[in-house]
Amino acid sequence: MHPPFKNPNYVKKAARKRSLKQILTTLANRGKKEVLPVGSFVSIKTGDSTRFKAKYSDVSGLKARYRDPKSGLLYASVAEFRQISQLTPIEIRDFLAFRGVTE
Repeated sequence: MHPPFKNPNYVKKAARKRSLKQILTTLANRGKKEVLPVGSFVSIKTGDSTRFKAKYSDVSGLKARYRDPKSGLLYASVAEFRQISQLTPIEIRDFLAFRGVTE
């Protein structure tokens, strides 16, 4: 017979839960130079977002999953693609200008 996998005498230590206020107070007591004031959430620095910006259709405003390779317009469905393929170059330029794309 094999010995048990776990130690039968093992006792799990309770995790110490501390609030943000307690952590900041502890850092202040250690003499750190850049310590946030206790209870201040305004000065917490964060990096840039790693999520992609949502892209919306130039025709309908729905979330666009596709881009027309010829015109560069964003579209969400086959019906919108058919509508885009019938647009004149001036209308395509106006759609792109409205989105803020310059060629």
